[in-house]
Amino acid sequence: MRIQIPKLKFPEYLYFIAFEIYLIYFLLYTSFYAVYIEFASGIVKVVCVLLLLLAEAFQTASKKSVVSIFIIGFFSVMTLFMGGSGIIHTLLFIYAARNMRLEKVMRIAQIISTAVLIFVILSALMGLIPNYMMARSTGVKRYCLGFRYVLYPSVILFNITGIVIYLKKSAIRWRTILLLLALNYIIYLPTNARLSFGVSCVIIMIAVVLKIKPNFLQKRRILCALLCSVFIVCFVSSFVLCILYNDSDPAMRAIDAFMGGRISGAKNALMIYSFGLLPRKIQYNGFGLDMYGHAFRGRYLYVDNLYIQALQVYGVLFIVAYVLLNTYAMYQCYRRKEWHLLCIMVVLALRGMIDDLSLSLHYNAFWIVIGPMVLSSLHYRRQWAEKKALAEKT
Repeated sequence: MRIQIPKLKFPEYLYFIAFEIYLIYFLLYTSFYAVYIEFASGIVKVVCVLLLLLAEAFQTASKKSVVSIFIIGFFSVMTLFMGGSGIIHTLLFIYAARNMRLEKVMRIAQIISTAVLIFVILSALMGLIPNYMMARSTGVKRYCLGFRYVLYPSVILFNITGIVIYLKKSAIRWRTILLLLALNYIIYLPTNARLSFGVSCVIIMIAVVLKIKPNFLQKRRILCALLCSVFIVCFVSSFVLCILYNDSDPAMRAIDAFMGGRISGAKNALMIYSFGLLPRKIQYNGFGLDMYGHAFRGRYLYVDNLYIQALQVYGVLFIVAYVLLNTYAMYQCYRRKEWHLLCIMVVLALRGMIDDLSLSLHYNAFWIVIGPMVLSSLHYRRQWAEKKALAEKT
C-alpha cells in the first residue's frame, strides 16, 4: 500500500498543520498516552483555531460561506455555553475545507491515523503503556491494545480502510483489498470488536463489487435515491424505535437484545434527559477507562446511537442540520459519480444507529465531506465543472 503526500498551497499548509496537530493529539488522547499530554488540551485547541483563522485570511469569502460561518458560530457559542467544545473544532475544520480537494484531506488523515495506530499498538506490546484487558459476559477476553477502550483501535482502522477505498476507488489492487481484510481481522482477534470488523468487511465487499463493476450504480436511480436518503431513514427509525420501545413486547425485546440493549438504553436516556432545541449539558456513564486505567463508577447509562446522542447533547437544530447536510453531500456524490464515497457514507449512516464514535473527527475523517460537497464556493464548483468537461472531451 503506497502512501503519497500531496502538494499543498500556503493556505492548505496552515489548514493541514492544524489538521495534523488535531488528529495526532486527539488520537493519542484516546490512548494511555493521554496521561502525558492531557495538560496540552487547551493549547492544542487554541492553536488549531488560530491556524484555521489564519488560513481563512487567504480564502475568498462567498455569500454562502458567510452564512455558513454564522451558523457554525451560533452552534459553537451554544455548545461552549453548555460546557462542551467537542463538536466545535469539527465544524471549523469542515468549514475551512470547503475549497480544498477532498482527496488531499483524506490522504493526510490516512497518514496520521495509520502512524498513530501503529505507534500506540507497538507501545502497548512493548510495555511502554498499559494493554488493559476487558472481558465480555461470555468470558471472551478483549484487549485494548494501548487504547482506553477496546473499540478504539478497530474504529481507527475502519476509518483508514474507508479512506484507502475512497482514494483508490476502482483502481484498488486485489493485494490491497486482501491486506485491508487481513489487517482488520488481525485487530479483531484481540479486541473482539465485532461491529467495526463487520462494517469494515462490508465496505471492502463494496470495493470488490465496484472494482468488478465500476458503473454498477450509474443507471440505478431508484437505488441511488434510497442510498442518498439513508441518513434521514436512520435518524427517523432510531427516534421512532426509541419512542415506541416497550419492554413487555417480546418482538421489541428480541430486537433490542440483538442490538446489544441499544434501544432500551436510548429509551432510558430519553426518559431521564429528554432533549431540547439547543445543546444541553448531559453526563453519560459508559464502560471506557480514564487516562489512569480506572473504570467509570456509578450506574451505566450511555447512548450508543449517534442520532439519539446528538439529539440529546447538541439539540434538535444540530441533528436536523447533521442529517440534511449529509443527505445533500450524498446527493452531490451521486451527481459527481463518486460511487465509493456514496457507499462509504451509507455504511457510516447505518453504523450510527449502533455506534456514536463517528461523531468524532479523529475517528471519522468523512465528516470533512460536507465541506467540499456542500459548503464549497462557486469558484470551487467552477473548477469541478471545468474538470468534468475536460474529462468528457478526453
